[in-house]
Amino acid sequence: MIRRTCRPGVTLMEAIVAILIMAVGLLSLLALFPVGAMQMAQAFKDERAAQLAANADHTFRLYWKNAWMDPNTGTMRAELGPPGADTVFFREPWLQWLDQPQPPGATPIPPNATTPSYALYMDPIGWSTQGANQASVAGLPPNTLLGFVPRGTMNGLQTGPPIMRIRMCSLLDDITFGRDGAPDMSNGAVDRAGKYNCAWLFQRPRNSVRGEVNLHVVVYQSRAPADVAAKEVPYPLPGGTATTIIPGTSSVTIDTTTQGRPPLRKGGWILITGTPAVGTPPTPLPIAEFYRVVGFADAGNLLRIDLQTPIRNSAGVAVGGSYSGTVIVLDNVAEVFDRGTISATAPPAP
Repeated sequence: MIRRTCRPGVTLMEAIVAILIMAVGLLSLLALFPVGAMQMAQAFKDERAAQLAANADHTFRLYWKNAWMDPNTGTMRAELGPPGADTVFFREPWLQWLDQPQPPGATPIPPNATTPSYALYMDPIGWSTQGANQASVAGLPPNTLLGFVPRGTMNGLQTGPPIMRIRMCSLLDDITFGRDGAPDMSNGAVDRAGKYNCAWLFQRPRNSVRGEVNLHVVVYQSRAPADVAAKEVPYPLPGGTATTIIPGTSSVTIDTTTQGRPPLRKGGWILITGTPAVGTPPTPLPIAEFYRVVGFADAGNLLRIDLQTPIRNSAGVAVGGSYSGTVIVLDNVAEVFDRGTISATAPPAP
């Protein structure tokens, strides 16, 4: 007798279970695509920002050295002299703002003071687009204000076509391409989009050491380089009641009654500045520092902003004390890089 062995078939239930397992696996793989795309975009932003910051660091070191050092003698230039003389303030008049407060009325810092100088925001693109906020003090060039921090531009960039400021403050390979893959030359020249552009915040740690400053490179993403001003909202507005800044804490609270809620987002940046005061020396001593936002919470008209790092103390403020300041919420800031202390006489960083 012949015995036949039949292999049992797959039941409908087994087929459904197999399809379910395969669907779960495919859905898991599909979920990785948007995560991967987000990580790729973040990595691209980080790489471009770091590249621009490195370029901007070397650009500023060259600018700073050319302002202070005489290449013919190898010595420091005089700061002031007869009209037309090759002096520091003739070559770069905005550097006088390191000694001068803004707005006028607060106490200037003497050149021989061992305390910090005022801060200066060197921002050729912002200086051009924020022209409605220009202010001036007799004998000094006009500037725009970032809260109470004067904003200047490099000498020679205050006039002329925007392309000069874009080239100085952006990546040279940041080019707009057409659908055919060729650079956009609809305006008669290669269109440099300036998607990533930069500014420099610097301040002398000791005003008596004239050729040394602490430097921060501020990298903007998608800030219009020519026409539209990026949002910069100070809390409070100049003339309003100053915000209380408590050093050592990792949060600051602003009043949104007058201006409304700022366009804050996690990972964004704010600038905290001390309000210039009358006195010798000024109290608090000048301070301007960027902080990354990690969270925020509304409580009526008050908004608490949580920061990644504790707020730095201002010299002259007692431990456990506080000082009056301004919180400036900036739009389009991608990263802020602390480049340390640079000197007009020291060689460039490797």
